[in-house]
Amino acid sequence: MHEMTVAHGLLKILEERAAANGIARVVRVRLKIGRLRGVEIRQLRAAFEVLAEGSIAEGAPLDIDEVAAEARCRACGTERSIIRCSRPSPI
Repeated sequence: MHEMTVAHGLLKILEERAAANGIARVVRVRLKIGRLRGVEIRQLRAAFEVLAEGSIAEGAPLDIDEVAAEARCRACGTERSIIRCSRPSPI
């Protein structure tokens, strides 16, 4: 499960930064994730909740802001948000 790995990495970063700054408890986590990263938000929240038990972030809500990918046309400079790839999957 990709989301479990992301949640584990997030907790590791939180613990390292908290220790470096003398912080004993994390009360809220705010995270930005690109929409095209392939992360399922509900699964990430569930994984974070399970892994945070007994850690400095136990009970902390995970606020996630999904960020759209943007592309710029090389020819005309027009910028657009990309919601999903328009090409069919090769699989």
